[in-house]
Amino acid sequence: MWFKTKKRITQDRKCCICETTSTYLWYCHSEPENYLCKQCYDKQYRAMIKTKTERKNTNK
Repeated sequence: MWFKTKKRITQDRKCCICETTSTYLWYCHSEPENYLCKQCYDKQYRAMIKTKTERKNTNK
């Protein structure tokens, strides 16, 4: 589960997947004190949507 952060992030933040330290948009990871950059969040979100549609197609 991810949540979009509302406050401006300025210090010591890095993506828990790719470890980048600069991006224009951060997401909170479900684990405390961990963050996702925009690119990693998009990859995770696309994978989640893909598995949902695959499950839907196999149930037909």
